[in-house]
Amino acid sequence: MYQLGLTELFEAMPFVAGLMVRIGEGGDVYSQPGWDYSSKIAVTGVDAVRAMLRALLYVAGTADKDLIFRTWSVGVGAVGDLHTNPESYDEVLGGIDDPHLIVSTKYTLGDFYSHLPFNGTLTAGAQRRIVEFQARREFEGFGALPNDLTGLHQQALRQFLAANPHVEGIWTWTQDGGPLRAGPMTLYLRTGFWQLYDLNAYTLGRLAQDPDVPAAQLTADWVRQTFSNDPATVAAVCEMFAMSREAVTKGLYIGAYADRSVRALGLEPPPMMWIFEWDIVTGDSAALDSIYAVTRDQGADPAGAGAVDAAVAEGSGRWNSPAACGPRSPRPTPPPGTTRCCGRSSSKPWSTRQTCSARSGRTGPWCCGTRSGSTPATAPPTTRGTRPRAATRPPAPRTSRGTAGTWICPRTTSPPPTWVPPAPTGTSRWRGWPGRCSWPSSRCWRWVR
Repeated sequence: MYQLGLTELFEAMPFVAGLMVRIGEGGDVYSQPGWDYSSKIAVTGVDAVRAMLRALLYVAGTADKDLIFRTWSVGVGAVGDLHTNPESYDEVLGGIDDPHLIVSTKYTLGDFYSHLPFNGTLTAGAQRRIVEFQARREFEGFGALPNDLTGLHQQALRQFLAANPHVEGIWTWTQDGGPLRAGPMTLYLRTGFWQLYDLNAYTLGRLAQDPDVPAAQLTADWVRQTFSNDPATVAAVCEMFAMSREAVTKGLYIGAYADRSVRALGLEPPPMMWIFEWDIVTGDSAALDSIYAVTRDQGADPAGAGAVDAAVAEGSGRWNSPAACGPRSPRPTPPPGTTRCCGRSSSKPWSTRQTCSARSGRTGPWCCGTRSGSTPATAPPTTRGTRPRAATRPPAPRTSRGTAGTWICPRTTSPPPTWVPPAPTGTSRWRGWPGRCSWPSSRCWRWVR
């Protein structure tokens, strides 16, 4: 039946160059009332997969078309570890060396999570290979957070090219991932701030052309064509992206758990277990208990308290970047009587300025030399050097240039602009001015007379 269907496809649509097929992730979830198609997981064994491939390849070879087979089998039957186990890969695909067969595999040893090693099956086999990547990771903010994967993708691609001469291409998930309609409602190239993950789609295309171009250069090229050619802007945005991987891997993952290979009930749980998809913090006591047990067991003391505290501290906050707060100085002493820093214990690292902004509604204590919501008589030393930022601002004018002064961005190193474009009609917000900061974010604009 599949041979007849594939033959009909190639005859009716001669411009089609090939077909991509996979096994796994099917069943009743894809069989809904009113739909004119259904799904059933039927190919679950080694012999069944080999028979399917040979049947489809016969049709593809006759029509001189390609058949792309994805190894993302995700736990289906006897071939459930096809994606990650070189021995299973050889058992299923060994001897099937048809020139029309292309095997497509994710570059990570599992799904596209951080903290996972590269996929060893991409160095095995004699088949033509495609390496899969993802630009918008649903378990790392789903494109709502900066997440520059260029350097990581380059490292993986170069390693596979060096180890396997049969690697001949890549493809990337630019838009979707995870459950249907999960995450921020953005549509690539159309709605929402899709530019954050467009960076990864752009740089992957450039890496496919030349995998040896420095990753920082690729990011900078994208910033110039997307936002501005202004050197100060390019430097600031590139610095933000350069810090994004540390923010994601330490802020969203529990490192002591994520760096361990864990097996349970014959499965391999992913390194991200406490957040389900993009923003749902799990309340599953079994998952949280497992994370705690794995983390605790790495502690030096019998109770594991040291390891747990270290894991919490790793993601509890960090100093702002030099671009945001100027040259770093010794950590200032909080004002007398202060016991908490932006909702965190004073024994923890200082919070980032984002959590100390006036919009947070918190009234203390110190962050980046600024006290949220109030200005004390004597300010402590500040990481901004000699120019602490004002804790409050005058009401925003209806346009970004008014009679009382002008809004400028203190982060830029260039002279103040001689003009400021008007804010959108009827609003006191100005957003999206390429080359400058967006106001009224407390992280960017100050009022000058």
